[in-house]
Amino acid sequence: MIKTMECLDQARAAALRQLAGYDCRILVCSGTGCIATGSNKIFDILEGLVKEAPGVELVFSPCGGDHGDKAVGVKKTGCQGFCELGPLVRISKGDRVIQYVKVQPEDCQEIVEKSVLGDEIIERLLYHKGEQSYVQPDEIPFIAKQTRIVLENCGRFDAESLDEYLAAGGFEALKRRSPWAVRP
Repeated sequence: MIKTMECLDQARAAALRQLAGYDCRILVCSGTGCIATGSNKIFDILEGLVKEAPGVELVFSPCGGDHGDKAVGVKKTGCQGFCELGPLVRISKGDRVIQYVKVQPEDCQEIVEKSVLGDEIIERLLYHKGEQSYVQPDEIPFIAKQTRIVLENCGRFDAESLDEYLAAGGFEALKRRSPWAVRP
């Protein structure tokens, strides 16, 4: 239980270490628009493919053990911000993020083989405008023009994970001096 600011800082540091323990995170948009276009099915297929992949361990949390295998997490995120192009899937490996759009069930095997197990980008699944394709979500013109404040972390973290919320800076407002701040 987090009772002090120091405990909050320790919990956040542990959550950041946990995120760093993944070799790859597959982030499947679970916003309303993507669910309507089939993202739950995409999630289930990707999770099954990762479970079956040789040399890969599907992990809920990579902390607390030597996995030996490649630690991969398949996560549901909140809205990734481009609903009309759903289902949206992000592949996150360290600082590198690939944004795939209009992902269909038949694309999932290729995503796991090329982008999760390998380091290839599947050009046809990227967002295209004219002859330009965009790999990173923040490069997409529609998203690049936005200044996200409240929703700055949408699509980057597991929407149901308290640890990932902490890693993103959740509860930092408690550090401000207010009648509701948790103090030692």
